[in-house]
Amino acid sequence: MLLFTTVDTSAPAPARHSVPQIPRSAETIDRALLDQPASWACFPSAWHLAAWRAEAGEHLAPCVDCQPDYQKRMVRLHRCRHPDVIFIKEDGELVGRLPTPAGFSRYGRKSDIDPAASAFTVAVACRVLGVDGVVLLVGISAASLPHYRNGNRTLPPAKFLALQAAVRAAARFITSRS
Repeated sequence: MLLFTTVDTSAPAPARHSVPQIPRSAETIDRALLDQPASWACFPSAWHLAAWRAEAGEHLAPCVDCQPDYQKRMVRLHRCRHPDVIFIKEDGELVGRLPTPAGFSRYGRKSDIDPAASAFTVAVACRVLGVDGVVLLVGISAASLPHYRNGNRTLPPAKFLALQAAVRAAARFITSRS
């Protein structure tokens, strides 16, 4: 017995998970990078890494978007940079995090402090507390301060929290006087 049915074509078909969707921002990336290896060996080419960076940002570690099965495959092929990544559920989604002394990070091994937040806090602190005040408060050298201010270095979590608290206290003091 044959059954005939009609197929509802009014709704678009969902994207298949096996077919990666290329983001619009990746259309401007030089296709010559397809022939170059990526600095993260888990990416098939430098173009794929550049496309991922265009969407995710410069500071996130690609391990954030990795999956356990893919990680196992990359470890087996000796292409995984961070086989120690831990996968945790965040807001119902499985996310990769790098273990750090301060907990799990999405930015790298050293801290879970957003480099942009670190740079902003250092820049504001230098204006409010002065360079000497920041150097004394956080215990970093004045010569390395520009690297923290422009985001090339990220403050360790304890120093970031101390500097952030000092900036907030100074802001409360300044606004209470007016």
